[in-house]
Amino acid sequence: MYSDLIIKQWGEDHRLRGQSMKNEPAFYRNLEQALDTRRQAQYLLALKPRWDESVADFTTGDFLSVTRTGQIREAFLAELACHPDFELGASGGRLQYGNYAYINQVEREIADFHGAETAYITQSTYAANLGVLSSVPLPGDALVYDELVHASSHEGFRLSLAEHKIAFPHNDPDGLRDVLIRLKTEYPVFEAGTRSVLICVESIYSMDGDICLLKELVQVAKEEFPLGNAQFIMDEAHSIGVIGDKGRGLVSMLGLEEEIAIRIHAVSKAVGAVGGMILCRKTVLSMILNNARSLTFSCAPSFPMVASIRAGYQLLMSGATQEAQERIQSNVKHLFETITSNPIWDEATDEGILSIPLIEDWEHRPFQSHIVPVRTRPRHEIFLFFHLLMNNFNAYPFAFPVVPKGQSRVRLVIHAHNTAEQIEKLASTICDWACEMLDIEHGPVMRHGPNKLIFSSMRALHVAKSFAYKYTAATPGVYGVFNVIDKSAHRFKRKLVGQATSERSMRIFEPVMQEQIATFLRILLETSRGSEPVNMTELVNRLTFDTVALLAFGRPLKTQADPTYRPLIEAQNAGNYRSNMLMQFPLLYKIKIFNFLELFAADQVFQYWNTLETMIAARVAEEKHIRHDLYSILVDQINPEGKYLKDSEIWAEAAFFFPAGADTVSALMCAVFFYLAHNPAAYARLAHEIRSTFATSDQIKGGRQLTACNYLRACIDETLRISPPASGTLWREVDTNDRSKEPFIVDGHVIPRGVQVGLNIYTLHHNEEYFPEPFTFRPERWLESETPAAQLKAMQEAFVPFSIGARSCSGKAMAYAETSLTMARTLWYFDFELAPGELGKLGGGNRSLGEGRDRESEYQLYDVLSAIHDGPNLVFRPRGELWKDLVVGDEKA
Repeated sequence: MYSDLIIKQWGEDHRLRGQSMKNEPAFYRNLEQALDTRRQAQYLLALKPRWDESVADFTTGDFLSVTRTGQIREAFLAELACHPDFELGASGGRLQYGNYAYINQVEREIADFHGAETAYITQSTYAANLGVLSSVPLPGDALVYDELVHASSHEGFRLSLAEHKIAFPHNDPDGLRDVLIRLKTEYPVFEAGTRSVLICVESIYSMDGDICLLKELVQVAKEEFPLGNAQFIMDEAHSIGVIGDKGRGLVSMLGLEEEIAIRIHAVSKAVGAVGGMILCRKTVLSMILNNARSLTFSCAPSFPMVASIRAGYQLLMSGATQEAQERIQSNVKHLFETITSNPIWDEATDEGILSIPLIEDWEHRPFQSHIVPVRTRPRHEIFLFFHLLMNNFNAYPFAFPVVPKGQSRVRLVIHAHNTAEQIEKLASTICDWACEMLDIEHGPVMRHGPNKLIFSSMRALHVAKSFAYKYTAATPGVYGVFNVIDKSAHRFKRKLVGQATSERSMRIFEPVMQEQIATFLRILLETSRGSEPVNMTELVNRLTFDTVALLAFGRPLKTQADPTYRPLIEAQNAGNYRSNMLMQFPLLYKIKIFNFLELFAADQVFQYWNTLETMIAARVAEEKHIRHDLYSILVDQINPEGKYLKDSEIWAEAAFFFPAGADTVSALMCAVFFYLAHNPAAYARLAHEIRSTFATSDQIKGGRQLTACNYLRACIDETLRISPPASGTLWREVDTNDRSKEPFIVDGHVIPRGVQVGLNIYTLHHNEEYFPEPFTFRPERWLESETPAAQLKAMQEAFVPFSIGARSCSGKAMAYAETSLTMARTLWYFDFELAPGELGKLGGGNRSLGEGRDRESEYQLYDVLSAIHDGPNLVFRPRGELWKDLVVGDEKA
């Protein structure tokens, strides 16, 4: 919900407004036109809602997590309790009435902690930088600064009286030396020591995250200006609390307290308070007090503000944050280890999609920066930002002019409270995005093998089936709707089988289907009584297998209640695996290697075919039209040549009907359960739709009410898109009987006859050209009310989970009917969630599964012509007393 809100607001903020203000006063129109320039460049800043706890924080300044854990709040309240008579308000500036005893005490404590002569609290670090730089440099002095210092420093430079303001290359001691040599060569006053050089650097640079080479820079300054008129102004905003003993910062860690003239600290980041701090000698402070108007004409910090600063520093001084400091280091190292071990990392960096400069030598550094910039190409930072946001990660993008041109990035801030799991998922999500970018960059075609090309274009579907299909026939030379190549024969068979799975047929068959779903729900009820985790693959496989057996030949296999026929489900997978191998590698058929491979599953395969034969024989022995099933439709039909269908043709259709009607629906249904359990907002919206649409469970049936559940259909469609049950490559080839002289062209590639053209549905469904944020589960994309018509039309044309046209799967109506009824009735009777701990991770990706399978939020399917899968593990809870509808007799009591 928060992610959607942010995206919606971002779009509203970036809507051009200037031209629409023709009737407004010119003053406002001029301002909006100026803002439109930033909107067009996507640099407009705007206020955003604060994130809730579901969004992982990789942005805020709460480095040590003292705010999140409540440590600073407890310390602050304890500090206030020690001073119950404190005054509110400042009562004036520090030079007037605002210099009270308590603030002097806190400043002395902080100065002692950092080894400084004096300390001065300011309203903010920005104000401190502005005050120091506008007051300390004298006319004729020089300001030399690292080219990447804070924007607040640049504001101070503009106000400064310094005559020379020169940048040196970032973090480059030799570059600093060149500037200093040039200064003293061109202006003798510097070498004579009558004018000073103030060198501005930062301990940790806020956008690049690299750590200042302070020792080396100080050595250069001392060598070039031995009189001591070259001094440093060090901004330690990002190092306090993170670096050094008890978080004293970089200067203290290096023992350079006497070498740095001015230190500027932030207490609003790691310390968890509000304000800034200047550490310096009394001479410098006197200069500031007499010249820094931004400080002297500001009200003094109030007692609560100073108390919060003392509370934060007490946490540092007591060592209470030492463990958090160590966790930050551990988290940064874990991020680097995780992201560099991702299979896509090397390619993404080689192609310039991603880079993290800090990774280059991280293993050799004594400590790590908690600010990690993930650089990418210009404009890509916005795409990466939204990709992270839709996966519940908060990490902001930055582009020119905030950072140098060509160095766009998303900046990660690593905290003590970030968990190892969050770090791993963050790294995986970044690499997923990089993989998407690489797929887009490499284009829509890939050579799969000799005379085989795979496209991610719809054009690749508009060709005849490949010869490879004929090798999947159960009986050589006898083809069913799946493997027949001849178009007219396929048209006839598809029409035939389609009668069994059409919407009209589903309405007739629905009472039988509802009985099977009721059995499924009763099993869920039993598991819910003990809060037992349920592997949905096992339960749903049995539901769909029993259902398709009844639809095919009216035989009750009862695998939901009786284990006798459950091995057939695994045997079916073995048969699918065989067919899939032969489709991808037809040569295996010719050398008969599949006969050898089948020995490993001989018992299962034999039992499967034997059971299928028994079912057909039993059905043939019955009256033809005793019930509505596939057999009753096939048996009397006449083919185009006028002959009755042979028994072997019934066998051929049955061999395809079972896996098509069971495996694919099971994969779809399990994936819907998975994505709902992993996406609470979608779960809540769908549950509300179901429970507000129907008044009783009896109303949940095919018809207008169920059809009106638009979000249910959207969830099913989004699941079919992101995890298509038939996710393999569909092979096509130019019809050899086509004597047209016109070349066949796919995406600019001329395809000769004899070359197989493949379309991988998974690839097509993850093509960002058709589906923005393709790896994100967003059912809303399918709703007319929430997606522009042109975009929805483009998505619908590229949405082919059942293939297209005359070659499309005839089981589409069955898949939607069974899934819709099962999901609606489940959400009517139960609430469910992921099983706790490791059990709840089943079904999702992880790095150990190999390249492309590391997305924890993606349901993992394995292509065996249909799909095999495992999980998710869910825990079900009955809703109120509704469960009583599922039981009879004494059980209701």
